[in-house]
Amino acid sequence: MKRVLIISILFYLYILNINAQSIKIYSDCNSYSKPLLLKYNDTAIIKCDSVYVINLTRYKLYEKSVSLIKSIDYSNVNLLINSYNNEISLYKLWNDSLQKKYNNISLLYNNTLNNTQNSLVLIKKDVTTATDSLISANNNINNALKHLNIAKWEKYKYLGIGIISGTLTTLLIVTYKK
Repeated sequence: MKRVLIISILFYLYILNINAQSIKIYSDCNSYSKPLLLKYNDTAIIKCDSVYVINLTRYKLYEKSVSLIKSIDYSNVNLLINSYNNEISLYKLWNDSLQKKYNNISLLYNNTLNNTQNSLVLIKKDVTTATDSLISANNNINNALKHLNIAKWEKYKYLGIGIISGTLTTLLIVTYKK
């Protein structure tokens, strides 16, 4: 009886295993990985961000499309791509030339700016020196004008003293002769 029970349990487990779903893990996520064949009641664990599931008819259609595309002559497209690559290299050369010109102009601008700033500093020193010289000259002129005014009044003072002393002397002489 034990044998029958063990055999029936093993048979039951065998039947469960036959009807159980198979688990397929899909983790090769690059764009050129081979297709994964899933059958009825299979379980797939997908470790990619996205996958496309297609049936056999659609897969055969895609295979035909790929073989048709591979059989097409793409010489015109290759010429177009080569022409485009040549144009890109010309634009790259042109861009490099413009970049060099920009760098040269930028260097000239920076040098001119530095020279201008240095010249402005020197001009400011010269203007300050000239302003100090003008202030000193103005002070000397004002001192000279004061001395001239004083001398002019001194002259008038001596003239007045001379006229007064001459008049007094003349009066004395005139009065003495009489």
